Amino acid sequence: MSEHTPGPWQFFELMSGDDGLGYIRPDPEDGREIAYHGDMGRPSHENRANARLIAAAPDMLAALKAHVEARRLSGRVGWGDKWDEAMRLTRAAIAKAEGAD
Repeated sequence: MSEHTPGPWQFFELMSGDDGLGYIRPDPEDGREIAYHGDMGRPSHENRANARLIAAAPDMLAALKAHVEARRLSGRVGWGDKWDEAMRLTRAAIAKAEGAD
């Protein structure tokens, strides 16, 4: 399986406007885009929501992996800490996907 560009990813609008067009990049200083987000005939609020969801993908993957690890360790010493971290990552990924980051 090929590796993806490491996260975190962020959505950067092309200009301060109301169209929701922009790029998803790993870093504001990195000129390389992971994806361009165009309007595709959709409303601007939907464009932004789609871009946030794409940008949150690495965070969601990390949260899922943390949940798998916490479940693997369930019942063992230190399991509670793994579970707490998994929940923190999950809540942060959800917030980012929903625009509350």
